[in-house]
Amino acid sequence: MFEFLSSINILAVAVSAIVYFILGAVWYMPSLFGTMWKAELARHNISFNPPTSAEMMQKTILSLIVNVIMVLAVAFVVQATATTALSAALVLGIKLAVGFAATTLGITYIWQNKSFKLFLLDAGYPMVGVILSTIILALWH
Repeated sequence: MFEFLSSINILAVAVSAIVYFILGAVWYMPSLFGTMWKAELARHNISFNPPTSAEMMQKTILSLIVNVIMVLAVAFVVQATATTALSAALVLGIKLAVGFAATTLGITYIWQNKSFKLFLLDAGYPMVGVILSTIILALWH
């Protein structure tokens, strides 16, 4: 484990985590998918109450931590597969996104009877985030 951590590009991991984090902020903006996402939540009788300032800070920090953990996992796979080319990174990123991000959320959505539209809105963000992270980490080795 420590050997892996000493052999990865920490700056690439940090940049990937920040890109992933910014993607989430943009993804759920009202002008992109936020309005559609809130409407779809309401259709499932799920209310979204904006967090207080203190809650927002806590959620922001926790989200960034989770993004770092995800990016470290992606870095491990990128390193283990010796992926360094854009095309290979794109393919690997899609495999990771579909194989882990989409399927994990998909199982939950199946059992919670949530719509396919809500699934696409919620799964799209981590899928794109994983793909972008894979590309950044593979090219910035």
